[in-house]
Amino acid sequence: MLVRDVMTTSPTCCMPDDTLDRVAALMLERDCGAIPVCDGSQLVGMITDRDITCRVVAAGKIPVDAAGRVIGIVAPSDLAPTFASGNVADFLLAVSYWNHKAAAPATLRS
Repeated sequence: MLVRDVMTTSPTCCMPDDTLDRVAALMLERDCGAIPVCDGSQLVGMITDRDITCRVVAAGKIPVDAAGRVIGIVAPSDLAPTFASGNVADFLLAVSYWNHKAAAPATLRS
């Protein structure tokens, strides 16, 4: 299999002077964790959800509730029992589409 067979052919891009808020909103809207940074048609970098998270935490801005309390965390291991099909591909698909109402465990192939 080749990369071109599995890649997204029309990725959402941001520009070097976009704010992190805008990029995070794009990631949420497009349900992705990485966005190419383009200057015109030239790729100049990549930004990931990890980049944003590390910069927020490094700046002392903890992403918690309005009162400043940590309210929880969800890790893949938390989701595993919910999608315990034994099929790694099904699990990864379910985690990738967690925010999509259409992707319920019953719709996954076994």
